[in-house]
Amino acid sequence: MKSITYNYKNATIEKKLETLLDDNTLLFDTETSGLASNNPNPKQNKEIVELALIDRHGNTVYHSLFKPEEPISGTLAIVNNIDNEKLKDAPLWKDEWPKICSLMNGKRIVGFNNASFDNQALDETCARYGIDLKSECRYETVDVMPIFMKFTNLFPQTYNKSMMIKQEVARNILDLTSVQTHRADDD
Repeated sequence: MKSITYNYKNATIEKKLETLLDDNTLLFDTETSGLASNNPNPKQNKEIVELALIDRHGNTVYHSLFKPEEPISGTLAIVNNIDNEKLKDAPLWKDEWPKICSLMNGKRIVGFNNASFDNQALDETCARYGIDLKSECRYETVDVMPIFMKFTNLFPQTYNKSMMIKQEVARNILDLTSVQTHRADDD
């Protein structure tokens, strides 16, 4: 990994990230049926069509595609290479939820931009199927995107919580050579 020094207690991004990664941590990413959110009718919001949970050693603990209630758009298929054909025989979210919840329950769930996107997708997908997420599954979430924003000094004068850094930039900072595929088990 490439080491980047920042002016916060002489630590590095890697050290900050390492403090988050222990045996109680799962890395979390989703792909969704779209971007729509916050509609009063949960059936109009995005739905998770792929979920990956990966342990601190890079082992896939859980990975699945999910058949959404509504077909996904061709535009989405261009972004993440998930199309309706790939999803036609996938399980429904509601059928996999007990297994997902048992894996996430009591864990620290770490993701990139999960505060504003993946967690919202999780809330909305559970609401769509009548699952009371907050009462059924308890876990801590950590979004690492703000760590990159704050400690790389990319925007030292203007940093605020609403700003975003692209995942590709974070990959470059850490000198990761894999190509981003916009798939949950790779991102």
